[in-house]
Amino acid sequence: MEEWEEVFNEENETETIKMEAEQKILLKELKIRLAIENYNRIMDNGIDVNAMRNHGIDETELTNTINQMLDIFVELEEYEKCADLRNVLEQI
Repeated sequence: MEEWEEVFNEENETETIKMEAEQKILLKELKIRLAIENYNRIMDNGIDVNAMRNHGIDETELTNTINQMLDIFVELEEYEKCADLRNVLEQI
């Protein structure tokens, strides 16, 4: 009986590792899609930093998001997008 439990636990661990790897891939793909979508919206609509300040919105979260987007685009070697986002950061 112990042998069966050991085999079952090993198979279960393998499935868990496989599932975690698949989840990491899906999460990375989702982050890439969100970064691209955010980039497109920023380039199409801009960011009204003055309106944010007038409404008391903290820019820290926006800055963190843009920095995360930069990390993604560096990894993807999308350097034009990085330059555009650097310009946006300079306005904040």
